[in-house]
Amino acid sequence: MSKNKFGSSRKRKLQGISFTVLAAVILIACSGVPAYALEPIRGRVIDGDGAPIADARVGLWFRRVLIAENVTDGSGYFEVWAEVEPDYKLLISADDLDTQGVDFLPSWVHSSNLSSDVTSYYLRPSASLILEGDIQFVEFGNLPEYVLYEVSDPSTGEVLTENGFPVVYGSGDESQSFQLGLEPGHLVVPLDVPFMVAVETSTISGTGRIQRSFEVYGLGNVSLAQGSESVMDVRDSSIRFNIEQAYTILDEVMETIERMEGYGFYVVRERGTISSVEEWLSDSSTLLGEGRYVESFGSVKEGYIKIVDTYDRIQYMIGDAAASVFVIVAYLALTSTTISFLLSDRIVAKVFGSVTIYAAFLVILYYVYPGSALVPPIRYVWTGSLSIIVSIFVAVVVPHFLTGRGRRGHVPLRNIIVPLFSMAKRTVGRKRQRFLLTLISITMLVMGFVSLTSFVEVQGLITSTGSRAGSPVNAVLLRAPGFTIIDPTFLSENQLNTEWLGRQPEAGVISVKLENLPFVEPVARLGSRRIHGVVGVDPVVESQILDLERLLVDGRLPSENGIVISEALRLALDVEIGDALQFSG
Repeated sequence: MSKNKFGSSRKRKLQGISFTVLAAVILIACSGVPAYALEPIRGRVIDGDGAPIADARVGLWFRRVLIAENVTDGSGYFEVWAEVEPDYKLLISADDLDTQGVDFLPSWVHSSNLSSDVTSYYLRPSASLILEGDIQFVEFGNLPEYVLYEVSDPSTGEVLTENGFPVVYGSGDESQSFQLGLEPGHLVVPLDVPFMVAVETSTISGTGRIQRSFEVYGLGNVSLAQGSESVMDVRDSSIRFNIEQAYTILDEVMETIERMEGYGFYVVRERGTISSVEEWLSDSSTLLGEGRYVESFGSVKEGYIKIVDTYDRIQYMIGDAAASVFVIVAYLALTSTTISFLLSDRIVAKVFGSVTIYAAFLVILYYVYPGSALVPPIRYVWTGSLSIIVSIFVAVVVPHFLTGRGRRGHVPLRNIIVPLFSMAKRTVGRKRQRFLLTLISITMLVMGFVSLTSFVEVQGLITSTGSRAGSPVNAVLLRAPGFTIIDPTFLSENQLNTEWLGRQPEAGVISVKLENLPFVEPVARLGSRRIHGVVGVDPVVESQILDLERLLVDGRLPSENGIVISEALRLALDVEIGDALQFSG
């Protein structure tokens, strides 16, 4: 019997109706479902030719609680005794143990359609489709919380139903895998209609629960017969989905870069990143075609991180450039007002000069500074108008408040501001050439700022080599992102996810290492000595990766609760092999 078929605990025949009644009473009591007088549910299970199906499982379910169960006899008849409630459903499933896959498509019957009269239930022919491998998405660092496999109509995309119930498998609540005793990736699919498999996932991330869906690729190449079993690696489809997602973001980033180039931004570095990402995605597709799923996913992950980082940085740069426009506009308004008030004596000339100079500055800024194109023209005009009005108002009104009475022979600081401004004005009148040079210098300073803020440089992933010495074995040491000896960051037990690592076909041995960096203060005591650092491993597992035996001076590798200490520490403690030491901390 195949390990992928219905659970063996649900395949055994029940010993009589009395046992069924007793099981129903116990289950109802434990599940909190009220128990009433039992009634019979009778029926007959047949195949497409009308032939009876013997040993078919018939179970009455309330969600994930089995209320009552029985099997059909040699003529396909069954009888289940239970108090039927509105939310109950009857599940009928059958399988030939001599075949590798599941022979009949499970069928659900709502409680409203159950009867004490013998009713015929037809089971359609089916086969097993096994989807192996774990589904991963480049945008998440963890596996999906649950996965649903929906058997759907390829022409409409609608989920296929059997007696009105969707044909769904997987690990979610909507799945029927639990009731059938199947692994989440074991799908029982119909043979009499075309079908496709849609994968629905839910993953928890920092922003909440994220839903993702894609179709299983390559079903057209699968040949199925009743009771047969076909195995596919779902990673082939999930990686294709990831590549498509990466290309979608890549296209969006390229459009943004082209638009920014049209505005005048200097984005040569981003162009180089785009080329790098295209190479990563191309390598991922090539590796995927070769069936090297781990390397393929790693390549698309690398490309995705680079392009998302570039996209985020460009968005930040666009926001900064747009915000800087308003700062420059306000600065130019103050500059225009200052120039005009220095050059003119009459108030009308001052105001007119301020507006004229400011209008010239705004026109130049709009066509020279790329960030101006990021601001809607109407908003640009309104901001400019408000800035010059406020600037002129301050220049005209504020001087009237810059006079005050002195106390005890002291002159208030505000009384000095207006005379200083008058002195500067007289100096401008006498040294117009110097003033002109100063104005040009200020203008060049502003334009220099405009030019520099038109550049953006994006930083990608930072990688470093921990050691240039060759590894003695073909192994990989996994550390937390950002780990350094100076500022170490360790993986927690939840982050390590050894169960997932162990399921990967490329993983031979997984050895977990617990460690701390040596501290100034001791972390434990061993006998009379203070211990500043500890490394913990499973010697049996670790020895499959590193030859620990050759490091031993004496003794052997310890078992559980044993320790290995340095020769220097042994001499300091004055102990021998086999002595008992107290480790505390």
